[in-house]
Amino acid sequence: MILFNNPLSSFHEQVAEAKEEREQNSLLLVVSTPHEKLILVAVVIIGLVMGAWLAFGSVNQSLSLKNVVLHPMGSTDSNDQDIARYQTLLPMRQDVAEKISTGTKVEFVPMIFNDLETQALEGEVIEIMPFDAGLKSSGSTTFFVVDLSLPVALLREGMMGQAPEGRLAIGLGYQTPAALLGLR
Repeated sequence: MILFNNPLSSFHEQVAEAKEEREQNSLLLVVSTPHEKLILVAVVIIGLVMGAWLAFGSVNQSLSLKNVVLHPMGSTDSNDQDIARYQTLLPMRQDVAEKISTGTKVEFVPMIFNDLETQALEGEVIEIMPFDAGLKSSGSTTFFVVDLSLPVALLREGMMGQAPEGRLAIGLGYQTPAALLGLR
């Protein structure tokens, strides 16, 4: 920093030093080589793309639960003989349960020990309702009875009279990344 009241140097020297210091500071802002310009343009483009995705993009939300046991409840009311009704008891928060309604898509991957290449079975939620039978829940988690429609093939494929068990994924819909992060 230049002090103008220094008695050992002349006023003109001090002004010249101050001007030189300003020029050096302005050089920090100059992008002079094509390589530097390319980097600056890339950073700006990446920032614009990320900002647009944050505002206008979408993220698919789903709830995935392991070790879910499905209890067969017979056939559905539909005329399709390849669809059966299953019921399960799931722990989840109330706000998550409110996102699930009739027709919500589900995917069930049965846990069959003799077949490592088990295919996911797609279906949908028939009904969801709170379950209150004195079960203790932790914190804000509540139990819900969920009725599902899934392919009958689940009962045919080596369950040996047992209720099917596996991983259940329930689609909760799409949301913008900004809303997901709590920015909106």
